[in-house]
Amino acid sequence: MKTAEQLLYPVAMGLLAIYLTVVGVWDLRTRKVPNFLTLPAMGLVLVWRAARIVLAVRHGQPVSPELTFIWYWLGAWLLWSLGAMGGGDAKLLMVLFGIFPTGRFLALLLVVSGSIMALLLMWRYWQQKRLGMFFKNLWVRARMGRFFPNRRQVELEGEPTAFLFSLAGMVMILIESL
Repeated sequence: MKTAEQLLYPVAMGLLAIYLTVVGVWDLRTRKVPNFLTLPAMGLVLVWRAARIVLAVRHGQPVSPELTFIWYWLGAWLLWSLGAMGGGDAKLLMVLFGIFPTGRFLALLLVVSGSIMALLLMWRYWQQKRLGMFFKNLWVRARMGRFFPNRRQVELEGEPTAFLFSLAGMVMILIESL
């Protein structure tokens, strides 16, 4: 006999896949991720985590695994506060890390979003016949210690990254379902 969690898990992952698709498409079309897409999802994640903590306490299990997402949320907030990404991107990361608060997902996110973003940027610079400028800019940023753009640069020239985060979430759903 399957438990309620085992029965609901595929439904929840399907709904998450739909949500990530909507957020990713929205980001690609508008280069913004509005609060009405992220804040309710963050609220649902918090309610779900709170329910899991209550169940863990009732069954005498440790609650610390249920609280690890907080460290990832702080990391997403720190990246936003440093200007590395927009607020919608940070809130989507919070949603994803609320659901997948693991080092495995962090590694997957870095590989998927980092490699695709690097390829997209190199392609864009190559199309403009400025691939050398891409590497020169990386070198200058590294020497100056300015790895992240400022808020103005993110708003005006920033690449849509929520779709990459959504893609990483979809890959994680696929991995989890195997």
